[in-house]
Amino acid sequence: MSHMADPVTSRPNVLNSLSSDRKDSSLYQYGSKNSLVRTAGRFVRTPSTRAGLVALLVFAFFAAAAKGFLSVEAAKSYLTLASESGVLALGVTLLMIGGEFDLSVGSVLGLSALLVPLLVLHGVYPAIAIIIGLAAGALIGALHGVLVAMTKAPSLIVTLGGLMFWRGIVFALTGGFLVPVDTHSAVFRIFSASWAGFQVSLLWLAALVLLLELTLARTRFGNWVFATGGNPGTAVQLGIPVRRVKIILFMLTAMLAALAGMIQMTRFASVEPLRGQGAELRAITAVVIGGTRLEGGRGTVLGTAFGVLTIAMIKVGLQLIRVPGYFLDATVGAVLVLAVLVNVYTGRIARASS
Repeated sequence: MSHMADPVTSRPNVLNSLSSDRKDSSLYQYGSKNSLVRTAGRFVRTPSTRAGLVALLVFAFFAAAAKGFLSVEAAKSYLTLASESGVLALGVTLLMIGGEFDLSVGSVLGLSALLVPLLVLHGVYPAIAIIIGLAAGALIGALHGVLVAMTKAPSLIVTLGGLMFWRGIVFALTGGFLVPVDTHSAVFRIFSASWAGFQVSLLWLAALVLLLELTLARTRFGNWVFATGGNPGTAVQLGIPVRRVKIILFMLTAMLAALAGMIQMTRFASVEPLRGQGAELRAITAVVIGGTRLEGGRGTVLGTAFGVLTIAMIKVGLQLIRVPGYFLDATVGAVLVLAVLVNVYTGRIARASS
């Protein structure tokens, strides 16, 4: 069947009509198309390639500047950090490609993780408690998605309210105190197992990257996600169920936040009231570093994986250099701005070379 026969399932045709961020050489014909520009353009054409380049530069810098950064122990540290925050950021990636934001994921992470030990204390089997925690995340995401899709309220405002509301629920349930978790049950091993110091969360991240990348690249739903974020009005005209897509994306984002909460809960064997605080901003930072557009319609899961790795390496590298902790946010912020500039200008090079 030709591409034109089914415009909904064919990403090339759908995206060519929906996204303004495609090959329009008339917008960026500012340089000669010599071989050097074409070579550079081919290299930096994809957001994931650019994000990988940023990660490589960060790695090279700390390998030279931080004693011990090349050690196995350092690798364990930044890979663990990257995998746990990466699980959360992958859901945020799909939602941002779909043109929406979720600022509540940090609070959802904390609440979902908290439900498990509370339920276990009341006699619920750990496996069932984990399922309930994940389901709670999905239900919260569905609530946010319905509010955004049906009322057309800005997702930033809806989920900002969710951030404060669900965090308040966490404080109400804990009384402001840390809640210990008995992780001796075998079911917790799927989230906390390790081999030679490397956490199983790495496998979770790798599996999710593969699954979600294939979903975006090879499925009708993946086409719908790009279309919804690229131009929702035109997507509706083409018969794409934009509201349903957005609700599903909010549910997926919140459920992955809950999954990240399970991983952190079992690794630390406790849940404190501030668990997940600030995770939403770090996730968005990693997603943007990974090349996803704030306007929606473009992004890659692999790029986000490089983004969380970049942030994790910065954190570990600064600790090894003995830079005060309050410089971490400043450094990550600088890298964020740099990554945005790299994405903008290398994107122009890619278009000029096409």
